[in-house]
Amino acid sequence: PSQQEFVITFNPVAEGEYTETFTLASTMASPVTLTVKAVCKGEREPEPVQGDEFNVSAENPLYTYVQDFESVEHNTPLKLEGWTNVAATGTRAWWGFNDSGEEPFKAAKATAYDSEIRPGEGEPAEMMLISPALDYAKAGTKLLEFRLMGMYLDKSQETVLEILFGEPNGTPQPDFYAMDGFEIPVESDQAGEWIPYQVDMSVVPDMPDTFFIAFRLKSTRSQAEPATYYIDDFAWNRAGTTSVDTVLQEG
Repeated sequence: PSQQEFVITFNPVAEGEYTETFTLASTMASPVTLTVKAVCKGEREPEPVQGDEFNVSAENPLYTYVQDFESVEHNTPLKLEGWTNVAATGTRAWWGFNDSGEEPFKAAKATAYDSEIRPGEGEPAEMMLISPALDYAKAGTKLLEFRLMGMYLDKSQETVLEILFGEPNGTPQPDFYAMDGFEIPVESDQAGEWIPYQVDMSVVPDMPDTFFIAFRLKSTRSQAEPATYYIDDFAWNRAGTTSVDTVLQEG
């Protein structure tokens, strides 16, 4: 006889015990009746905090660096050598994403969407993905590059993605400042389009010899915030890069 697996889920609206009976039928076998009992306690099990501790190292900065996110695992907390992935508020951090569809890609992914939390019942969420320490002094082109894509966007969304500049301060938590000029997509007609960014960091005043770049998503975790952002092809002082298409300044 063959073996079949299936999953039964339920979405109760109140505390209590629930019982449901299912009949499984097939033209090749006799019907089977299955009774399922479930208990709703009115509260969710505590979720462990995802990602890493906020402990960032400024040692051994890299004067050239490329990250294509090809080694990430799908929809699990992102873990990459040199990167720090922090659930700064709440429990969710950045995830890896592996799309195997018609146009497959791998990337870092951040979203506050949670199908189990109703609108108005969510809690603040803030997740930061921090690059390895980057060497400004020894870099040739001073050029920072990455690609960004948004999905499920709406101009009324609460979700905000920021690009941060980080400067070592002698502690495990560098000072971070939001950078202006990136025009992060929020319109629905911008969804699904990869946007390439090239940033000439030499225009930033008083650049330190070592710095970090961080991607910070801030939102409320619930069904009401489906906006999702992806980061791919991150590079600093990539070999062979000589031109600058977009020039931004620190805000």
